Amino acid sequence: MKIKDILARLAKPAKLDECAEISAILAQLDADVAAARATLAGIAEKRVAALKADDDKAIDGLDAAKLTAERVIEKASIARPAVFERLEAARAEARRLMIADYKQQLINAYRQIEGAVEAAIAANEAARAMQDEIWVKTGSRWPAIELPEVDFKGRLNREAVVDWKRFCDETLRLVTLPSERKATVAPPKPTPAKTASAPAKPTRAPKPKPVLAEMPVDGCRRMVVLKSGYESPEGLALAAGDFVDIPQADAHQAVMSGAVDYA
Repeated sequence: MKIKDILARLAKPAKLDECAEISAILAQLDADVAAARATLAGIAEKRVAALKADDDKAIDGLDAAKLTAERVIEKASIARPAVFERLEAARAEARRLMIADYKQQLINAYRQIEGAVEAAIAANEAARAMQDEIWVKTGSRWPAIELPEVDFKGRLNREAVVDWKRFCDETLRLVTLPSERKATVAPPKPTPAKTASAPAKPTRAPKPKPVLAEMPVDGCRRMVVLKSGYESPEGLALAAGDFVDIPQADAHQAVMSGAVDYA
């Protein structure tokens, strides 16, 4: 693929899923560079032999081949950064779409479980009410012996699932929060007039932000900061919108506090 064709392809709007296509372009560039370098290595040896033999015609041919190989490498060095950047953007978009799809699957699963639990609780409550009514009507002194108890004796009641529902509802609210979050611009504050006698306030150098790897290490989750001042595990103060990797065991508690959200 010619460099001008690659640059023309990159100038087009991004497709929904172009990871495979851009990966193939990058792989072809790397293969062309590897072949050109191998050619240059062979030319160097052949040129020494041609010089020793005073074979000017062979030298001219080798020089032309050397120039062609060098151009391949030079052109690839121009196109490769743009191709790699496009590939990283395509991978990030593909991951975003995958996470969004998985989030929706989990939301659907929760709603299905919620409906099933509510139905089971209602059925169990109805069975208990029916049993009580039957025992009253029959005047049975030993209902467990004369008449069977069919209601579920475990913690199948509304009190038992209230904490689970509260947790899931809050989690779903936070999961959908980033996409619903709207940027707000605060009105500019009036600048107070400076006086000659007012001493200049010392400025503090901002604390460095943690440098994150491309993917979180095992046992950690990548979070987005919702409240400025949140401290990273390294003790660095972060601003709203920053990203931070925190241990998986602490992720839920941090989300429930409202300081961070899943990225």
